[in-house]
Amino acid sequence: MCPSDDTDDDDNDDDNGINFNILPYKQVVSTPSVALEPINYGASTSSIISQFYAENNLNVEETKQYTEMQPKTVQQLEYPQNHSFAEDTSCFIPVSHDSPLNFNGNDRSSSQVDEKLNKIISEQIGIKFLLNRILSKLETNSLGNNSQKSINLNESFVCKFPMNDTEDFASVQNCILNEFDFKSKLEYFIKTIGGNTPKNHVNRVMSKLFTDKYGIECTWTGRGKNISTKIGDSDLIKIMKKSIQESCTNTSITDAEFERVVSEWLRHANTRCSRQKI
Repeated sequence: MCPSDDTDDDDNDDDNGINFNILPYKQVVSTPSVALEPINYGASTSSIISQFYAENNLNVEETKQYTEMQPKTVQQLEYPQNHSFAEDTSCFIPVSHDSPLNFNGNDRSSSQVDEKLNKIISEQIGIKFLLNRILSKLETNSLGNNSQKSINLNESFVCKFPMNDTEDFASVQNCILNEFDFKSKLEYFIKTIGGNTPKNHVNRVMSKLFTDKYGIECTWTGRGKNISTKIGDSDLIKIMKKSIQESCTNTSITDAEFERVVSEWLRHANTRCSRQKI
């Protein structure tokens, strides 16, 4: 008998007749999963998660995970210390790319849509603002043209100018105060006279409103020898100044310059009158 046979017999005696099969060692790692009741995937995401927490007695801590454009609420699971994942190997929750739990693709497309919508809205607001300005200018021009076309300078108005004495001046002042359309006619009349410059416009209007003979008796302040009329604070001069200033497009005329030009025209009225006699 071989020695090896004796040794085998001794081992069999020691093990009380029990045979062992020795296999190569292979480490098996189980994947943690949680046993659940059958899940209705047609239900909402919140109901599925609530069912999962209720069946496993899990605590939930809400945290914020920020994506590219806006924050999304995610759930962080906190398992009890005595929970064993080895026993929960019956099922798992599948999450695909098309699942409602996957927010990344939807967030990106939603943010792009919001950005485009905001851009369209801002452009529409700008266009609407521009159109309102254009319509306002068109309405203003239309009203101005209609008002000018509706004014008729009849003979009763035209015959009052140029004024030749204090009675004519008083009559014009009375018409300005009492006749409702005389002021608008006077403004239109002054604007239609026009001029190359504001100073030229003032001189041309003065020649239409006053004769040189009457201009000798008028001053801005009413002071002086043989002066009968003070025109500086009259309604006629106020309307004249307003109309000329509104007519100025490229250049403007100040109140001081207007007063100076009118005073010069009145001061030189005697010279112009003397030349006409010669």
